[in-house]
Amino acid sequence: MAVKACRRAVRHEARRLGYDDVDIDDDQRVHQFGPRGFFVTFEEVGFEGRRRDVETRVSCEIRRGGVVSIEGIPYPYRSKPSRRDW
Repeated sequence: MAVKACRRAVRHEARRLGYDDVDIDDDQRVHQFGPRGFFVTFEEVGFEGRRRDVETRVSCEIRRGGVVSIEGIPYPYRSKPSRRDW
């Protein structure tokens, strides 16, 4: 249940940041702390945008069935538009 919640939250956050596709591999680690708290770490998560693809490690913290924090999602690089001073 914690892994599903983390997967859903990572996909949602990546879409919000502008990534087109998210590929989460099955290589994951789950560490329980307390009766209802978990740390979930995905070793390889692929983020595909229009210009580049990024693979990184993503981890999230879950408490009482809800995702509290997500770490490791790369911020998509957006260059500044060029100015034309005519």
